[in-house]
This record gives sequence, C-alpha cells and structure tokens, in this order.
Amino acid sequence: MYLGLMQSTINDIWVLKNSSNLGLTLRYTPSDCFETFPFPDILLADSEKVDKSNPLIQKLDSLGEEYHSLRKSMMLNFNVGLTDLYNVFHDPKEKRSEFVKLRSLHKEIDETVLQAYGWTDIKLSHDFIEVPYLPANDRLRYTICEKARLEILRRLLKLNFERHEEEVKKLGLDSASGKKDKKAAKTKASRQQKAAANRPIAEGQGELF
Repeated sequence: MYLGLMQSTINDIWVLKNSSNLGLTLRYTPSDCFETFPFPDILLADSEKVDKSNPLIQKLDSLGEEYHSLRKSMMLNFNVGLTDLYNVFHDPKEKRSEFVKLRSLHKEIDETVLQAYGWTDIKLSHDFIEVPYLPANDRLRYTICEKARLEILRRLLKLNFERHEEEVKKLGLDSASGKKDKKAAKTKASRQQKAAANRPIAEGQGELF
C-alpha cells in the first residue's frame, strides 16, 4: 500500500527538499527523507492497523502494484536500467504505448495521493515541464506544474511541523529547545534541593572544602 505513495511526485517533492547531494546525484538518506516524511492520516498507523478496506488505500495499493509491474516488464523488454527508462519516460517525443501508460499511472497515483491528504483543491496539471531545480541542460520532466509543487511542499512542511508539535506535547517537551518544560524542571529541581537540605547528614559526610 505504501509503494504507490513512495512512487508519487508528492514524495519526490519531499525527497528533493531534504536529501543531500553527491555531485549531481541525490543521496536518499532514510533519516532525512523517509522518517521525516509526513504521511497522510489514513496511512499514519502501523501497517498492521491501517484500514485496508478504505477505498483510497485499496486504489493506491492497486495502482502501486500495476505501476511497479509495468515498469519491471518494460525494463526487461527494452533491456534498460531504471535511469535509462526514466530518461525516455520524460521525453515528450516518446509515444510508445508502454510509456504513455506508465505516465498515465504516474498521474493517477499523484491524484490519488493528493486525495489521501484531502488536498483536492490543488490542480496538478501534469505535463512536460521545465523544472527550475535541475541543471539547465536537463530540466524537462513529465511532472506537475511548479505552482502545485510549491503549494504541496508548503503543506508538507506545515504538516511535518504540526506532527512534530504533537509529539513534543505527548512527551512533555519544550518545543523551542527540545528539553523538558523549564518551569516544571525548575520546580522539580527546587523540591529536590529542599528535600536534600532537610535530610540528616550521615556520619562522616559533610561539606567539602
């Protein structure tokens, strides 16, 4: 069920924002890109507790499997690797039915993921677009429009922040410093100091000079 989500442009937007670079190659680090990714609420629970009867989850699961299966067969039939396959995928001159179908599935996955977030007011406007975040000689991609990309990134960042705040509250931490609430900590320390001061000093123990 997560395969479709991880193949979506929505996830790509987050990865692009949070990954580091090794030369011209993105470095996908799970701690930066996966663990921080704000999943849709319907996929937020442990995988065993996710409501698999949810129509959106079923659709996303089906689309992910179909996308993966088609991509695998294309790589075998055309004898190409993943990079070469996507180089052709992003070429507007490529009209073979397999690539047309793969683009259609990618578009449908993006739209379904957007529904999972409840962000159906965003118009994705898929097309072959020159994106500003890639080298000038290699910017043409089959993807969503720049306006949609920036809005999705804004909402993902907002959702990530809200989830962080929720975790902070659950743990009783101070959101600004990541430490326990200063007032509570100060009160606790004061009580401990008073208690220590009132305890009798054991024989042989006293102030150190």
